[in-house]
Amino acid sequence: MEAELTDPNTATYFFKNEEGEVVGFLKLSWKDTQTEPDYPDAMELQYIYLRVKYQGHHLGRQVMDFAMQEAKKSGVPRVWLGGVGT
Repeated sequence: MEAELTDPNTATYFFKNEEGEVVGFLKLSWKDTQTEPDYPDAMELQYIYLRVKYQGHHLGRQVMDFAMQEAKKSGVPRVWLGGVGT
């Protein structure tokens, strides 16, 4: 877990509510840390999770918008949704 969190080709973000409770997280991967080797110039949105009690509150859209902003900052030409079946 530590190696994954400190790898320069991944970024993990934890989202908190007003009380500081973690309500979800997002993991982005680039280059050889992606789960598929077919997209070396892309960013993988590898994981996106929200706690059940926070689902249905439009937080998923905010997390997805955040991921797309990070992709734009990194200059990758495309983003793909991974994590299915991994």
